[in-house]
Formats: sequence, C-alpha cells, structure tokens
Amino acid sequence: MRFLCSSLSRTKEKLAFVGAQVFLAQHYSSTAFSAYRSRGYFPSSPVVVTTTTSSSSSTIRSFSTTSTMMASVGGNGDDGPTLTHIGLEEMEEIIEDYETGGREDSGYIVMDVREIHEIESSGKVSLNTHTLPLSVIGQQEVFSLDDDEFEIICGFTKPAFDETLVFTCAAGIRSVNACSFAAQSGYTKLVNYKGGAYEWFTRRP
Repeated sequence: MRFLCSSLSRTKEKLAFVGAQVFLAQHYSSTAFSAYRSRGYFPSSPVVVTTTTSSSSSTIRSFSTTSTMMASVGGNGDDGPTLTHIGLEEMEEIIEDYETGGREDSGYIVMDVREIHEIESSGKVSLNTHTLPLSVIGQQEVFSLDDDEFEIICGFTKPAFDETLVFTCAAGIRSVNACSFAAQSGYTKLVNYKGGAYEWFTRRP
C-alpha cells in the first residue's frame, strides 16, 4: 500500500511538471510567434499541403505528413524550405534510424530546443539528441554562424545544408520557431515533432 501511494505521488508530480512545461511553452509561443512573424520568420499566409515526403537517399524514410511551405530565403533550394510536421510514430522511426546510423548514415540531426533544466528534469528524447535551447538559437543567431563559432557555442558540429534538421521541444511549439530560425539561415529540410516531450514521455511504453 505504501509503495502504491508513493507511485501515485510520483505520477502526480510528473504530470504536474509536464503540465507546467506545456503551459510555459504555450505562453512562450504566444508572445514569440508574433515577434518572429513581424521579423519575417513566417510567411503571412503559409500554404499547407498534405504530401508524401520523398528523398533521394534510401536511408531516409518517407512519411505521409503535413508540410508547410515556408518563406523562401534564397541560396539553398529552388523551392525554399519546407517544414514537415510529424507525430509520435514517425519520430520513433527517425530516432531508430538516427541512433542506429548516426548523422552520417541517417541524414538526420535531432535537436531539443527546451531549456537545459527542462531536459535535465525529464531526460533526453534519445541518447544522441543535441541540446540547443531556443533562447540560444535566437540570441546568438546560431544557424548564421560559421562552423567554428557554431561548435564553440552549441557544442556540436554545425548541420550541413543537406542534412534534415529535426526539432523537438515540450509541446511542438518552440520547435516550430526553431525551424523558422533555421529556414532564415538557408536550411530547407526541416522537421517539427509536434508532440514534443509531453507526448514522448507520457504516451510511449
């Protein structure tokens, strides 16, 4: 009985923590989204299409997902960047490929844009997920830095333009903003895990 009560207490604490993170993420995005749009990080009228994403690389899986054509920044890709929103099942498959083949073989680089204390509290989505808080992305404009500066500030090798950037956060909101920053710096292969840590740590077995 004592064990059951203790387990229930820990469960309530975890749910309370997750709920707080979702609230903060939603509050953060409500203010940040307007600011980012005013700076041109989002198109005023994005075109939303349902498509099957294909790739010339056989190692990257194809998903039937919702994609948003983002404002073109020029210089990388004739059609401009595309933001692809994925769910839990697709994220699990990406993580499987990413953990098995690494960045080079999978073509993915997975970044968690939550704050460090959030990640320390819940744990990482996967062992090799890079921690890159949205606050750092915005303040340092990291995706516009040269390779050496990026590695000094972020702690890992800067993504190449042919890599697929996969972003996750608490509830799939800050990760959208991170995709927008990357798009402004010329990255075109952008994926947003819309479920975020809230879904990852509560719905998976």
